[in-house]
Amino acid sequence: MNKDLAAVIERSDAKFEQTNSKFEAAIEHTNAKLEATIERTVREQTRWFATIVFSGIVVLIAILGLALHFR
Repeated sequence: MNKDLAAVIERSDAKFEQTNSKFEAAIEHTNAKLEATIERTVREQTRWFATIVFSGIVVLIAILGLALHFR
């Protein structure tokens, strides 16, 4: 009887380890996808910020050029 119980526990432990490994792999995959998405979002936001700042500087230079021209 004890051998049967030990065998059941052994199989249960093996199944638990297998399931746990799959779960950890899924978590790692999800984290990698999340990090990639966050990195891409930050890159896009930085690009937009740089575009807006550069455009603002160009507009200010144009206004300054017009002001100096008509002075």
